[in-house]
Amino acid sequence: MGVVSGCSSVEPRYYSLAPCSGTVIDQSFVRPLGSIKVYNASFPSRLDRDTIVQGDQNYRLKLAEAASWSEPLGEMLSQILVSDLSQRLPGRVIVAQNQPVAMEPSEFVDLAIQNFERDDSRHVIIRGVISVRKKSLPQDMVSSEPFYWISPQPVSDKAEDFVASLSQGVGNMADQLAVKLR
Repeated sequence: MGVVSGCSSVEPRYYSLAPCSGTVIDQSFVRPLGSIKVYNASFPSRLDRDTIVQGDQNYRLKLAEAASWSEPLGEMLSQILVSDLSQRLPGRVIVAQNQPVAMEPSEFVDLAIQNFERDDSRHVIIRGVISVRKKSLPQDMVSSEPFYWISPQPVSDKAEDFVASLSQGVGNMADQLAVKLR
């Protein structure tokens, strides 16, 4: 009788970014004229994958062990940003790219992310460009500015610590965007 042996693989754990509370922006003096549409964030191909990329060390990607994103990264980041902005800008209708609403958008948010990972000192960094366009202005009147956030503390190799830190960074991004969108 022969012995049958096989390969076993670890089932991946799935992770999602989570909303983070921030400062509510007083909009009592402004009457908003439409919704805010947040487009899906763009990521470089090296980061835009199912498996969570924790960083780049010695010319190699460092992937989180058996840890994957629960949904496409660009869609998830945009959804969390919508949640964070909705908390900071009560009374405004804020939707993600694939959420149709009857109210016509008056402002549009685009995100181009270059870094969404840990650096060599184990701090989590988010770096990219945030663009806001108001429908009332010509196409070439887009307000774009760089965004850079670094975690205050080094972050462990645990995927949950890494994702929690990224969530805090997205909350910081929402704080800056809320000021621009008020």
